[in-house]
Amino acid sequence: MENKGFAYIDEYCFEHVVDDIETAKKNSLDGCVYLYEGEFSGGYATLNGERARLGLPGSVDYGNAPTGGAPMIPDAVFTLIED
Repeated sequence: MENKGFAYIDEYCFEHVVDDIETAKKNSLDGCVYLYEGEFSGGYATLNGERARLGLPGSVDYGNAPTGGAPMIPDAVFTLIED
């Protein structure tokens, strides 16, 4: 689904994207929340329907992704809105 979401990194430095800014603020490790316009589902950015990474500052790859790592979304655009 392509729309606007709020991206953050959690306590394990994994990226998430959610619909609700309050959820992002509450769960952000460092207090940073980013506006992201793109495909996301189930709390994660997606690329062609599969979990993918945005490359948020301080984030790490998903060690439990089905392929052992998630691809980066090329030219992902995210804007810091809370810090």
